[in-house]
Amino acid sequence: DGGCVLIIHNNNERGRTLQTHWRNRGWATRTVDTMRLGGCERITCFTAWKPSRWSQTEEHGRVSSTNQMVLDGDYQVGTLVTAKLQTQGRGQRNREWITRDGDFAGSWRISPKELGLKPGVAQLRASIAVLDALAMLDRKPLPSSHWSECTSMNSSGFGLAWPNDLTYNGRKFGGLLIESRDDGSELKAALGIGIDIEPWQGNQEWGSLADWKEGIELRQFKEALMISIASTFDRTVQQLNNPHLDESCWIGLAGHLSAGAMVSLEGETLRVHGIGSNGELLTHKDGVCKETLDAFGKRWVS
Repeated sequence: DGGCVLIIHNNNERGRTLQTHWRNRGWATRTVDTMRLGGCERITCFTAWKPSRWSQTEEHGRVSSTNQMVLDGDYQVGTLVTAKLQTQGRGQRNREWITRDGDFAGSWRISPKELGLKPGVAQLRASIAVLDALAMLDRKPLPSSHWSECTSMNSSGFGLAWPNDLTYNGRKFGGLLIESRDDGSELKAALGIGIDIEPWQGNQEWGSLADWKEGIELRQFKEALMISIASTFDRTVQQLNNPHLDESCWIGLAGHLSAGAMVSLEGETLRVHGIGSNGELLTHKDGVCKETLDAFGKRWVS
């Protein structure tokens, strides 16, 4: 328990999907480093381990909110709580999140102190984990393995919309929300993820994974997402971190921005040029830079 394997490979077709292959067999994986040898050839080292602490689940039928359950309960870090129906599921700014039968709604107990991440950064990394799960289902290279693979996901229609939305062909199909509570003795936090899997009937505003691929099963998606979340947040191999993961986060966001999207904030239309160390949005207009961690009042505009 606590051991890991290190694998070194090149970026030929087999090498690019090697982490996908390992994850589909129940191993958590994480890129440790990459090295360019010249031309287009790249050597990658990744680690693989069995994420036993992140394999515990608790399933429910009808609950108010899985995030609320995690914050109220006494769950071990890494435990996933899922529900078939949430009556008070919510997203950013307490916006209602509708969960239907066949969609995914779940929350993980996470430890901010153990992760050493700001919530904004953790949300972006969790978004890449969702894209990793989709790559696993499609047996394609993982977006987290190298930023160039995230570019491929963008080309397939997937993208991230700051601060916590997932889109396919411009329509939102999922969202993430980290909430925390300090009871005086410890800081508890929950990472909630909601993904629309089933198609929407007569709704042109919302998207779902059915728009991308028919026949995705909830169980299949859940298993892929669990191993991808563990790969991102499990600290069993704490000393082996992915030094390029935040580059994948930026590329995921850049796919949305490359279509010409700008952000309207406090009455101004601003261009986005980066993501800060705390997950804040970095913008500029007329040479003046601004940053924001608060999405309230923010709108994406063309």
